[in-house]
Amino acid sequence: MGKSKTNQMKYRFLLAGMALFIFIISCEKKLTEVKAKPSVSAMANSIYTSPSFISFSRDFITDFARQADYFRSAGLSTQQNELVSKLKLAEDDDAALASVFNSYGVSMDEMVARKSKVDNDILGLLTANKQLVPYSENEIWEIIREGINLGWQSNLPEWQQIRTATIRMSSKQIGMNTIGASGYQANQLDASKVWECLKDAIGIGSASILGIAGLQRLAQEGIQTAVVTVSKWLAKRAGWIGAVIVVLDFSSCVYSQAVD
Repeated sequence: MGKSKTNQMKYRFLLAGMALFIFIISCEKKLTEVKAKPSVSAMANSIYTSPSFISFSRDFITDFARQADYFRSAGLSTQQNELVSKLKLAEDDDAALASVFNSYGVSMDEMVARKSKVDNDILGLLTANKQLVPYSENEIWEIIREGINLGWQSNLPEWQQIRTATIRMSSKQIGMNTIGASGYQANQLDASKVWECLKDAIGIGSASILGIAGLQRLAQEGIQTAVVTVSKWLAKRAGWIGAVIVVLDFSSCVYSQAVD
């Protein structure tokens, strides 16, 4: 009887020891991973030449600009303050929000569909680059901004193509929306001006506005596509006002650069 109790105690001590050992190893592994995580700048430097980041940057810039073009074609840039005031009154009421946008000739469905493309660009980047998972949403956004900035200044052929395509697209969109505008010349736009406008619009604080944390969770769960309903939820969660202002700021900036 005594030996049985002694053996049971030894067995329990052994199990406790093994559990403690596993716990310590797990903690050490996590500490090592935290210590090993590169800085934001180091990660941006390592990623901006990768095919997945170059592809993301090309698609993201194109899709973001198309969002801006939709708002500009509706003339929202000149009515931004009025629009923001009405959106504040609408709050989270979907019907009221749709009514506000409709009053400016903007389809909420079309707006969400265009936003969904931007969401999927970001989600695709996160899915293809699991090394971004340990970073916070603000860090991820800063990696993206720094990465695009590095690419924009590089001489890599792929980035030269992105710069050329961006300036051609921006000039075309501005030209279509400024027929007869005094002083407008498409060749006044250059790649550096367009990037400065985009960089200012999507500042460091834009991570929450663009729903990076929500897209990060989708990537962690292995979801590779954000459907329109998800994009609508992300926009509602982050706040429509911030999402609209970011796009309008970019649109106004590019337009002013073209006509100045």
